[in-house]
Amino acid sequence: MRWSSAAAMAAAMLLAARPAMAEALLNGGFESPPIVSVPGNLGSYVYINGDAGFWTFLGGAGLINGNTATPWFGGSPPQGFGGSQYAFLQNSSSLQQSFIAQSSGLLTLSWLEAARPVISSSAGNQNYTVHLDGTLLGSFSTVSGQAFTARSAAIV
Repeated sequence: MRWSSAAAMAAAMLLAARPAMAEALLNGGFESPPIVSVPGNLGSYVYINGDAGFWTFLGGAGLINGNTATPWFGGSPPQGFGGSQYAFLQNSSSLQQSFIAQSSGLLTLSWLEAARPVISSSAGNQNYTVHLDGTLLGSFSTVSGQAFTARSAAIV
């Protein structure tokens, strides 16, 4: 799965299989590696280039520590998939993960997105796309200052 963006967004994910059944995507959160262990961390966030934990971060993507005040949500984030770290995308960055679904049939990938407020010349009005095996699942947009909002895309 690939998330491509000009977006500044944060995500937590759940893979839901068939109506009334839900299974958490293994390694779907962003708790590994802990931000404090990543060289170059700035306390509340870190840019990562390459593989980290179960994800690949490219082109300006990184992790946010939801336990410290940030321009994103002022220190009051929602509970994430596996804790309080969130991934962010900005400019032309991307985030990728490989996984194997444990169920068959119609699957839905769900996540939370948020957008930073206007900070100097940076704003949260952004667009991003979600792909699975090179197939576009959807195009999405954020608005500056947007609180965490649930999004989803069907996987056929």
